[in-house]
Amino acid sequence: DFRRVLAVALDSLLFSGPVTWCAYEIMEFFIPSEASPLAAVAQVVIDELVLDSICILGFFVITGVLEGWNLHKIGHHLHTGYRPAFVGAKVSSFLALPATVYRYSHVSVKYRVLMVCASDLLWTASVSFFSHRPDSEE
Repeated sequence: DFRRVLAVALDSLLFSGPVTWCAYEIMEFFIPSEASPLAAVAQVVIDELVLDSICILGFFVITGVLEGWNLHKIGHHLHTGYRPAFVGAKVSSFLALPATVYRYSHVSVKYRVLMVCASDLLWTASVSFFSHRPDSEE
């Protein structure tokens, strides 16, 4: 579906990419990852729980709007799909946990978002599946 691919690309380019970059800069300012391994773990926890929550919400809303969904349909998909999407994202994140901890402790913020984008294919596929799966209420 070309429209969904375009919506996902625009969400990544105009929302989740800039939000992620800003969040990484802020976290690095307040919790420098080179200070200790615990600081890197703290950044990973914030990323996984706070930043992912924001990006999943944005993904549902932005891709829904760009695909021409009305607010009722977006709300319905948020109600039925947000939790499974969050769990799916956490499963994919857990599978990549060693790489994630390495990224936070050894990669500068300058290149961190690029690494995240390269490794987020599974995450995006999971969130896209749950935010766009058909259901009986449509």
